[in-house]
Amino acid sequence: MLSGQRAFDGEDIADLLGAVTRLEPRWELVPSSVPPRVLQVLRACLQKNLKARLAHIQDVRLALEGAFETATPPLPVSATPIAPRGPLAWMAVAAAVIFALAIPATLYFRPAAPDRICT
Repeated sequence: MLSGQRAFDGEDIADLLGAVTRLEPRWELVPSSVPPRVLQVLRACLQKNLKARLAHIQDVRLALEGAFETATPPLPVSATPIAPRGPLAWMAVAAAVIFALAIPATLYFRPAAPDRICT
């Protein structure tokens, strides 16, 4: 969501899931304006190695704490302030985390194929 493009491509859901499990997202599409801490958390959330991946949303919140705060000099009186983009960025990070957790959960909780008995 931060780049405005899909992180993975696929012609169907099987291709998409395969890309998620074996390929890295296209990190070069993430704008340079994204705070480094946000990019670091996204990388941790999308780790292929389950042991290296962030396991709880609380960990994500703690990791992002302060990520959207910047120390900037005071604006001159004539400058027009720009509306903060914090909520949109938080929603993008939350969506990425949900997506990163939904794929393994979908694979884990799908019903097993019934055994066929030929008679």
